[in-house]
Amino acid sequence: MNNSDDMSKGTHAASDKDPDRYIVPTVSMRRTVIFPILNFPIPLTITQSRTLEIVAHAKSKDSLVFIAAQVDPEDDHPSISDLYQVGILARVIDVRREDDADIVVIEGQSRARVTKAVDDSSLLLAEVEVIHDSEDSG
Repeated sequence: MNNSDDMSKGTHAASDKDPDRYIVPTVSMRRTVIFPILNFPIPLTITQSRTLEIVAHAKSKDSLVFIAAQVDPEDDHPSISDLYQVGILARVIDVRREDDADIVVIEGQSRARVTKAVDDSSLLLAEVEVIHDSEDSG
């Protein structure tokens, strides 16, 4: 992450003391792991209405989302604890409808890990911290 001010636009900073921690909505992925590649838009097909609500909210606020794979891909309503704790912070670039499918285009910003669940309501808010390339992801 080169510029944490850029990254936090519209995203709640978890602490003024730690600019690498954010409180963000969480998107769960089934059978998919995404890697953060700057300047490389990634289209995702969204099938769950809750996920579409989360990404639409993030897009409207110009904020980041945390994206992580589900431990059990058959779980239709995962909570933060049902996700792998390492994923990516991503910016939502576009949300559109194409041929009866909702497409979300994201751009990965960095790897991140969950430090705690903040709220398991419809937005699945989690506090996450950036994992710098020199760190071990655990």
